[in-house]
Amino acid sequence: MKRLTAVPVYTAGDYPQIRMLSDTDDLPATWEEWRMLFETSQAQCLRARRSDCHKVRIRPDRFRVWLDARSLSASGHSRRLYAQELLDLRTARWEMARAAEETERAAEEAARAAEQEAMAKLIAQRRYLKEAERQARISHKRQMVVIVLVAISVALVAQELSMLARWLGW
Repeated sequence: MKRLTAVPVYTAGDYPQIRMLSDTDDLPATWEEWRMLFETSQAQCLRARRSDCHKVRIRPDRFRVWLDARSLSASGHSRRLYAQELLDLRTARWEMARAAEETERAAEEAARAAEQEAMAKLIAQRRYLKEAERQARISHKRQMVVIVLVAISVALVAQELSMLARWLGW
């Protein structure tokens, strides 16, 4: 992924506090002057079709804490470095959130696929059971026919034996 470039920006209310920090002599005296310079540089970015420039608001209180932790002054380089760190953090959080969403989506799709597979297995088992029941019914009917035929055969044999016994006089 292309690295984004941070552009430090200030609100009119924050600008005087930023100007009171050490080593800010490179900033214009007023916010209005700074804004005009900023808008000119933004217009140049647009003309150059640079879409990698992103505005990052610098809050004086947080910036001061960051400067103190690193023993830095509020130079132009430090302001850009701070803005870049903020932008990189935002980008990393966004990428993590996007990765988490993709992971969640993949887990949902896997769960749906597993559910569909389980349903397919249940349907196949149901079909198998229905076929087994049908075969059992057919087999049961065949067994009943065999039993009836055997019973008829036994009855006929018994009748014939009885007639033979009478004929022989037994």
